[in-house]
Amino acid sequence: MSSGFRKERVREMLQGFISDLFLRMRDPRLSGIQVSAVEVTGDLRHANVFWSFLVLDGVEAEKLKPEVEQALQGLKGFIRKRIAEELDLRYVPDIHFDYDNSAVTGAYMDRLLDKVAKS
Repeated sequence: MSSGFRKERVREMLQGFISDLFLRMRDPRLSGIQVSAVEVTGDLRHANVFWSFLVLDGVEAEKLKPEVEQALQGLKGFIRKRIAEELDLRYVPDIHFDYDNSAVTGAYMDRLLDKVAKS
């Protein structure tokens, strides 16, 4: 199996698994977030998990972002443990969470374009 194929397969598995895990968690700080992307390193030992808010404007997102980041940092060990238990991986990657503001930026750009179109 080529390493590129394996990397892509692991990336997809992690994104689906972590997304599902967030949906099942009872932590209210995580109720409005989604996993927008996952990137894994070539050796599959590190995974960058990009997350975003489902439906928040930029102001609300910036207010809640530190609280969500704190929750995610606290859950790293739990998430790694669940990955080890449920996914068939040689290595359990070290998880790094990164905020993805593309959804908020896109919504802001849409509002700007609407204003321009109306004037």
